[in-house]
Amino acid sequence: MPLTANNGTRDVIRIDGTYYDTKKLGAIHPGGELFVLISNGTDGTAIFNSSHRRAFPHDKYTNYVVDPKTVDTEFFGPAPSQKFDLYFEIAEAVKPLIKHGGFAPYHYYAKVLFILAAFTAFEVYFLAAGRTLIPSIVAGIFAAAIGLNIQHDANHGAVSRNGKINRALGLTQDLIGGSAMNWMISHDVVHHVHCNDTERDGDLAIPLVRLHEKVPWQMGYAVQQLYLWVLEALFGFVHVFTSAITTIAGPVGPQHVHAEVPEGLGGVDVDALPLGGVKGGNGTPAPTSGELGLGRKSKLAASTSLSCASVAPSTTPRCVPPGGPVQFPLQLHGLPTSWRAALLSTSVRLFC
Repeated sequence: MPLTANNGTRDVIRIDGTYYDTKKLGAIHPGGELFVLISNGTDGTAIFNSSHRRAFPHDKYTNYVVDPKTVDTEFFGPAPSQKFDLYFEIAEAVKPLIKHGGFAPYHYYAKVLFILAAFTAFEVYFLAAGRTLIPSIVAGIFAAAIGLNIQHDANHGAVSRNGKINRALGLTQDLIGGSAMNWMISHDVVHHVHCNDTERDGDLAIPLVRLHEKVPWQMGYAVQQLYLWVLEALFGFVHVFTSAITTIAGPVGPQHVHAEVPEGLGGVDVDALPLGGVKGGNGTPAPTSGELGLGRKSKLAASTSLSCASVAPSTTPRCVPPGGPVQFPLQLHGLPTSWRAALLSTSVRLFC
């Protein structure tokens, strides 16, 4: 495991106060390793409990436990104090109502095929004959169906027990101009774990809109119910551009996420590549893979803009940097399928 400056590793996940090796836990995760890897360097108690609707079976994974003495415990901060007893009780009560083990039934795939076929047909039509208003509106509805159904369910890991199926269908988010990785981190790791928490839920940090009383009041918010519809109409357009921009810029910040960097990375010297691209969490230059002794095609810890380090020794870990809310969307280096799909989708929408 790579060690930080204070000789403690961050390549672990903390669950109920116990640290587990991220890579080993991801390798045996039935739903695929990606859901584990994106939670690397965080307290994973809430995301595990909320995703599986049960407590983590610590007795089954003693071989993956990491000695706290080898962990950068200051980075993680104190363990969260929330309790899950009531949640588990409710989850157990509704279990008889959940069919197919909580995964999609077979007829769900017929819906997936229909939506994707219709969307693809419209895209081919636009390339051949150009865009017109009514077909574009209908195509937009199918694109929304992809975003609200297929990619949403897949990137939550809820379509199939097979992680590869979820990953493949999850990439339809990139097909419509977004980023599956951005979505998974902002929703799976942050939003659904801290839903409507004004300090932790990044979905509440919407520019020009005041969603709760902790947002400083400005006079313009008095008419936000009027201009909100304009912002909503621009959302798709802006989302395509921001996804492409943050994908190219790469990740920043102190949390480390395992990712394999392809050799050369498009001509870039991987041994001199800054982990995180800009600066570390304390404003210092990020170390390079060469400085950490990581060779080409190595498994390295690529930083993201999500920080779950505590802002003070007496506080619980917060998934927001001290200077403001979480910056979304974001992208991870070493996932070429995702960023190439996002850039291709953006190019088609710009020039076709």
